[in-house]
Amino acid sequence: MGRRRYGGVGDPCLLWPGFGCRWCSGGRRRDQDWTGGSMIWLGVAATSALGAVGRYGLMAGFERRFDRGVPWGTAVVNLVGSFALGLLIGADPSNTTLRLVGGGFLGSFTTFSSWMVEGVFILGTGSRRRAVQTTWWVAGMLVLGVAAFGVGAGIAR
Repeated sequence: MGRRRYGGVGDPCLLWPGFGCRWCSGGRRRDQDWTGGSMIWLGVAATSALGAVGRYGLMAGFERRFDRGVPWGTAVVNLVGSFALGLLIGADPSNTTLRLVGGGFLGSFTTFSSWMVEGVFILGTGSRRRAVQTTWWVAGMLVLGVAAFGVGAGIAR
């Protein structure tokens, strides 16, 4: 009760016990007046566009250079994005920065849907070997993403 919400998601610090940022402490943010208007919508749209272009460029670069059977571009994008979000949350930014960089840029830079679709593509023929590969891909990326977030948050603190 009394916890602030961001983008329909509960307090991100609940995932990182004892983090002690203003999300958990209920402290006031310094830019609450600007975040309620239409300008934040335009800002999130602009930073989302930049994040999507960054994701496309990084993924395309990895696809040209590495094995096409493994979606390395998606892995790198999601790990870099998780790490960057950890840095951002660890730095305890203003609401505006969190919405623009976290929700806008990093929200469109990382790609949960591509991660799931590529997991299904790895499954491919339905063989037992592919099922094991898919399970490791999905579970491994989840564990590595949470770890990358933790490292980023730890560095920023």
